[in-house]
Amino acid sequence: MPTMNIHVTGLEEVRRSLGRLAPAARQVMRMSVNDTALKARKRLNDGVRERYAAKKTKINKYIKLIRANNATLTAVLHAKGSPLPLSYFEIRKNGKRKSGQGHQLQSTSLMPITKNGNKTFVTRVKRGDQGSGHRGLFYRKTDARLPILQVYGSSVPTMIGSPGVYGKLKPVIEDDLKNNLSQHIDLVLRRI
Repeated sequence: MPTMNIHVTGLEEVRRSLGRLAPAARQVMRMSVNDTALKARKRLNDGVRERYAAKKTKINKYIKLIRANNATLTAVLHAKGSPLPLSYFEIRKNGKRKSGQGHQLQSTSLMPITKNGNKTFVTRVKRGDQGSGHRGLFYRKTDARLPILQVYGSSVPTMIGSPGVYGKLKPVIEDDLKNNLSQHIDLVLRRI
């Protein structure tokens, strides 16, 4: 699910329900779509965190929201990005969160991660030409001390597009859109 478009059809129905306030129909629809898009981004973020134990701040920066305006009436949620380092995920053991180097799928038991028969280890990359100063999970490519390679998990678009996240939340997001539309119509009609 790299891109999700949230739009409303039925502008004429909204105009009819607003009666003499029909000129406000586009504004009502724009507000409904934008509210739904904000809530959808939060729901998708929570779904990813629940299923994959990823850190919220790390996910948010990979989901871009383009808001609807009166001309388009379409909001776009666009997820982009490459695989995330495992340091962007949390370890959950016995219901408690620990800052994260571990496996990305939520589980109650921790499993040692090995790559090419070598155990992984946690270290901080020095700032400089190649490093950004971040903490990560690495493994040695050979038995020699260097080079070391970082271990990555899934990308944000892959996690969001999984049936356990987007497939489960799609009907909920559609219901949110209907509810937001009726709430905004009621709000306009109460102002009369």
